[in-house]
Amino acid sequence: MSAATGPVTDKIDPFSKKQSVKKPKQKRSQASSRYKAKGGTELVPLPQLKDALPGESQELFIKKLQQCTVLFDFADDCVSELRSMEVKRFSLIEVLDHIGKSGVLVEANYPEVVKMIATNLFRPLPPAENAEFDPDEDEPTFEASWPHLQIVYEIVLRFLEAPEFQPTIAKKYVDQRFVMQLLELFDSEDPRERDLLKTMLHRIYGKFLGLRAFIRKQINHIFLKFIYETEHFNGIGELLEILGSIINGFALPLKAEHKQFLIKVLIPLHKAKSLAQYHAQLAYCVVQFLEKDATLTEPVVMGLLKFWPKTCSQKEVMFLGEIEEILDVIEPSQFVRIQEPLFKQMSKCVSSPHFQVAERALYFWNNEYVMSLIEENSPVILPIMFSCLYRISKDHWNQTIVALVYNVLKTFMEMNSKLFDELTASYKADRQKEKKKEKEREELWKNLEKLEIGSTANSKTVKAVPPMSPNSAPPGDGDAPPAEQHELFIKKLQQCSVVFDFMDSVSDLKGKEIKRASLNELVDYITAGRGVLTEQVYPEVVKMIACNIFRTLPPSENTEFDPEEDDPTLEASWPHLQIVYEFFLRFLESPDFQPSIAKKYIDQKFVLQLLELFDSEDPRERDFLKTVLHRIYGKFLGLRAFIRKQINHIFLKFIYETEHFNGVGELLEILGSIINGFALPLKAEHKQFLIKVLIPLHKAKSLSLYHAQSAFFTQLAYCVVQFLEKDATLTEPVVRGLLKFWPKTCSQKEVMFLGEIEEILDVIEPSQFVRIQEPLFKQISKCVSSPHFQVAERALYFWNNEYVMSLIEENSAVIMPIMFPNLYRISKEHWNQTIVALVYNVLKTFMEMNSKLFDELTANYKAERQKERKKEKEREELWKKLDGLEINATVNNKEVKSVPPTSTNTPVAGGTPAVGTRYAPYSPTAHRLMAK
Repeated sequence: MSAATGPVTDKIDPFSKKQSVKKPKQKRSQASSRYKAKGGTELVPLPQLKDALPGESQELFIKKLQQCTVLFDFADDCVSELRSMEVKRFSLIEVLDHIGKSGVLVEANYPEVVKMIATNLFRPLPPAENAEFDPDEDEPTFEASWPHLQIVYEIVLRFLEAPEFQPTIAKKYVDQRFVMQLLELFDSEDPRERDLLKTMLHRIYGKFLGLRAFIRKQINHIFLKFIYETEHFNGIGELLEILGSIINGFALPLKAEHKQFLIKVLIPLHKAKSLAQYHAQLAYCVVQFLEKDATLTEPVVMGLLKFWPKTCSQKEVMFLGEIEEILDVIEPSQFVRIQEPLFKQMSKCVSSPHFQVAERALYFWNNEYVMSLIEENSPVILPIMFSCLYRISKDHWNQTIVALVYNVLKTFMEMNSKLFDELTASYKADRQKEKKKEKEREELWKNLEKLEIGSTANSKTVKAVPPMSPNSAPPGDGDAPPAEQHELFIKKLQQCSVVFDFMDSVSDLKGKEIKRASLNELVDYITAGRGVLTEQVYPEVVKMIACNIFRTLPPSENTEFDPEEDDPTLEASWPHLQIVYEFFLRFLESPDFQPSIAKKYIDQKFVLQLLELFDSEDPRERDFLKTVLHRIYGKFLGLRAFIRKQINHIFLKFIYETEHFNGVGELLEILGSIINGFALPLKAEHKQFLIKVLIPLHKAKSLSLYHAQSAFFTQLAYCVVQFLEKDATLTEPVVRGLLKFWPKTCSQKEVMFLGEIEEILDVIEPSQFVRIQEPLFKQISKCVSSPHFQVAERALYFWNNEYVMSLIEENSAVIMPIMFPNLYRISKEHWNQTIVALVYNVLKTFMEMNSKLFDELTANYKAERQKERKKEKEREELWKKLDGLEINATVNNKEVKSVPPTSTNTPVAGGTPAVGTRYAPYSPTAHRLMAK
């Protein structure tokens, strides 16, 4: 253990050749203490503060604080340390009792108190032992060092709540960095720690006015990272609880940033899978906002409807509870704005087959204020709700729901009996019409069996054509004679050109089934038969395919579509469309297929329409289209240049105009195989495509979204690497292009760029590496210095790549001077211990690689630091001297005049003054004028 009066630092200087760099310890599991044992001697008990003489208590208090910075490993059952642990515990209790007393919090004690707090609290949290931790089922992992840690938290609260506490002094030490480290601790699995952290942060927010905006901003960042990246952070509930009281104190009118926080952060928080863990606090925050500003009601309710759960009944019940809380505080004028979309959703919930969802929705009618709102707006709400309520009252499986529905219908009848009677009559009339239509449809199906196919392919009347033989060669081996097979095949193709409306799920069911059976038969026939594809068949085949697949794609229903959260809009006609695509592929892959005949029909216009379909939201269709286009590119040599040109146009439009095209990933995947087949040397047009199209594709804002949805970035990087494997001379313009478009604010994109750079370095030639090493490693140096953990970690992983290491070693004289200053600085002050450990390994590698240069760089760095410190000291001394001088002149026309002479040897930052130089003592005005 360490000495009695303070902690012993056991850091190893990684820049000394006499000492070897120890490998960092593995992170302990959450069950272990995250404290580090600092071994050596035992802690010696100090005299008690209550027995100290008045003149000695201040010094003894500081010694106690220093003694409390010694850390122990509570995970190890080390009996020899138990005495020292107990000594520290008693010292902590003494500090707790003493810190609130009068006269204790003098200015000299503030840095020692904050240092002791920071040493004990701040540490990297290990990954959770249970990745699938369920707070409702699993026990949380408690902090092993809690016997000490709990008292430290009590000291923090006593310190912040002390009557003599002065925020003006404490703000020098309780700063932004302190707050950032504090917020990271909210991810602790121990609920006891999070509860104390919540109180601690609330006190800091109340005491330090200058930190309020920063705290809100950092909580904002934590929430956004939780929503769009990790979906894991243990302290979301506690942070929301703090926010509830912060929002309650917002002045009116609300600032734009607060409204944006509600709409852009709090509402999207509802879509997280772990909503149940913090929903109560989240709903409270939302309601607080609406009580402050009623005009926010509409965007809030529309946001909740946007994220309404589709498959999780538990979340649906929570959403309904929150909606009722909102309705409890809503103003009638705002209710009118949201009543229609809201009660359409309520109607769906009432119709839910899940008992709890339907029951929770029906409980709205037990709320008196909600009932008064419904009554005022009954002409709008009753028609929305009536149909589903009437139907449920007749056929719902649960009698409790039926009873609740009867009560609601009774309430509606008493509320507006005239409208109720009209709706009842209208509902019954509609039911009669449906029954009549159903009967007519059944009769039509019976008649359809007797009809023959019409002469036009656009007819909606479809007759079941007799099935074909799977093989036309043997006579009589099927339902149709071999002579009629060809004619029957064409009839089937014409029959399958009829297109049905799948948006109406109950119309033309018989016709849809006949067409589906015919399509399946066509697929089997073209696969098994030989000699099927005669010249007369080609136009009919292409016509049938075109009729089915070419159509105008609808605009996206969700303009803010998130591929990681939202379900894509699937094509309603997929039951037919899928078989058409399968038939198209069998057609192109058939041994009888002749491109020389097919090119008359599969022409440039056909390809253009095919490429437009890549914007379909349905990933199943895009996957088929990818294979189809690849087959066309392989079969039709005359269309290759045209296909490349059109893909080029799509990409350019995506980059510089729309920034939206669903099929970019699939087109890049096709391009990867096309580039792989390019002949050498590469044509100028191919090189231009790389530099002018593929590289600018990296700047798209949607890059990270496409990466998650369809591996956009993976295919883009693959295409770039394919080019470099074909022509090494392209390396320099490619790397410089990537550096030009390097992301500045999106850490996720930065990590992807680093991954692509490593792929490029894996195939780079040493002669080309020399050309780009300087600008590249300047950027890598910036990435290593990034405050974002993942960016720095990804950059440092380059040193785990053997080939990259060999390139660095060959060019160490250039690369080491670029990287060294940042690495040295990070090793001393980076907040993340994993990064510090990786940096130690890199520095150790550099030392082994070129020890002479390493020593020179170390010496230079330390010399530069000495110069900076000396310069800083001289600057401080100068200001002290300037403060001591008197101003004997007036400042006029931006000049300082008639200043008393000072010593000609007075040092000035930046050089020695000339003889007779005069100075004015420091004042803000005079300083600005002197600077000018």
